[in-house]
Order: sequence, then C-alpha cells, then structure tokens
Amino acid sequence: MYPDADIPVIQLSLDESLSPEEHFEIGKELAALRSEGVLILGSGNVVLNLSALSPETHPWAASFDEFVKRSLTETDTDALLRYEKHPDFELALPTDEHFLPLLYVFGAAGNDEPRFFNELMFAGSISMRCVAYWDHELKL
Repeated sequence: MYPDADIPVIQLSLDESLSPEEHFEIGKELAALRSEGVLILGSGNVVLNLSALSPETHPWAASFDEFVKRSLTETDTDALLRYEKHPDFELALPTDEHFLPLLYVFGAAGNDEPRFFNELMFAGSISMRCVAYWDHELKL
C-alpha cells in the first residue's frame, strides 16, 4: 500500500478481557495520531461464521452486516458497542476477535463519515465490508 514504507505503523494486539467500550475508548485515544499522519487500520470481518458457508447469503448474515453499516453511518455508538444484543449476533460472530478491530477504527474516526468501498458478502456467511474514514479535506 505504501511501497516506500514512509507511513508510521504500530501493531496492536487485542485484549479479549476488555469490554467493547474499552476497545472503543482505546480507538478514541489513538485518534490524535491521525493528525500526525498515522494510518489506523483494523483488519477483520463484520460477519464471520466459517461453519455456515453457503452459496447463498444467509438472512442473519445480511441482517447483522446491515445493522453494522447502519450503526456506522448513523454514528450510533450505543448500538455498535452493544452488538451482542443484536438477534443475529451469535450466528454472525461465533467469536468476536475479527469484529473488535472495527471498534478501534470507529473510536479513532471522530466526526468523519464512513465510506464503504466493499460490501461483498462471501460464501453466505463472511462479510467483506470495508470502511474508511478520512478528513473531509483530504482528497483521495
């Protein structure tokens, strides 16, 4: 992505003992780094259930993915941090370590609006949704 390796990178590990709110708060603390040119990148999946692979998208997978998109678009922090309350959560994310990086990015986003550049649902139960946040003055 940056072949000259001229952008600072810091790798974080997930602490599974933290609550969703604590992951989000860490993201908010990282937000200041954005103004210094640090890219904050979270890698994971919004929906990931490998035991439910299918040629057709499961309704529960589409429902949870749409819930996350709507929560991000509406900056509904409460809904996003309480994702485990969504009726399709257990099917959409049997484990949530692939989802938690999104909370760091969401926390660091500030008031920037989300921009979705991939909304593919793969193999029926894997959301490849990609979201980016950047300052409105930055031209990409």
